[in-house]
Amino acid sequence: MKKILLFAGISACSLLLGSCSNDDNNSTDNSSSTGSTGKVTFKINGVAKTLNTTSVALRTPEADGDVYLWAAATDGKKANFDFQIYRGRVGDQGSANFYVDENFYSTGSSDFIIYFTQNDEHHLKGTFSGEIINYAATGSNSRAQVTEGSFDINY
Repeated sequence: MKKILLFAGISACSLLLGSCSNDDNNSTDNSSSTGSTGKVTFKINGVAKTLNTTSVALRTPEADGDVYLWAAATDGKKANFDFQIYRGRVGDQGSANFYVDENFYSTGSSDFIIYFTQNDEHHLKGTFSGEIINYAATGSNSRAQVTEGSFDINY
């Protein structure tokens, strides 16, 4: 089951990052993706990562019309990062997943914080840090520390 979840997470990241297009950025269609520019940087267990390829998908999951954003970034090699947030919300919000050096991590810990300083019509900006968990691993590989995380994405 854990391998299925790992594969599903990796597939979702790959699909999102591979589906950039010039769709209407104001669309709230369940399947729209936008081209975007930006950067995500962080350290995982002290090792710096910079992800320059970004993508943002816009979704309307609820009847109230709130636009749900799913943003992802990759270095094109061994690191991916994605997070989810409702458009317009700032502060301590969202959840995230990481795929680093063939390990899939999630923010299942209350010690992980994503803080959005800007979240408007076409810009996501903020910071993140804390412990992430690899549910498929055991021992020392099951947890990692993320520090100095930041993102600045225009879409």
